[in-house]
Amino acid sequence: MGEIKVIETSNNQTLFSCSIDEADKAYKFASEMEEIGIDIKIVSPSIAETLGETLGVKQEEMDEFKESMEAEIASHLDSDSCCFKAD
Repeated sequence: MGEIKVIETSNNQTLFSCSIDEADKAYKFASEMEEIGIDIKIVSPSIAETLGETLGVKQEEMDEFKESMEAEIASHLDSDSCCFKAD
């Protein structure tokens, strides 16, 4: 199933990875890295990605889905969007 990764932001090196069932280990490791001054990011699969993987969706189809979701979100950030509020 899906995998959670702790990645060093300066070089995109994966420092730690585990299954989503062991997410607490990833967050503990990430906390330890931040305590010693290493900038990290945590990458974990979304609910849609986990569901797609469980249902056997092909990677190409999942990539298309992710692109369409990113485009949909981006369309709501434009000043022409119904969701945009000017200050």
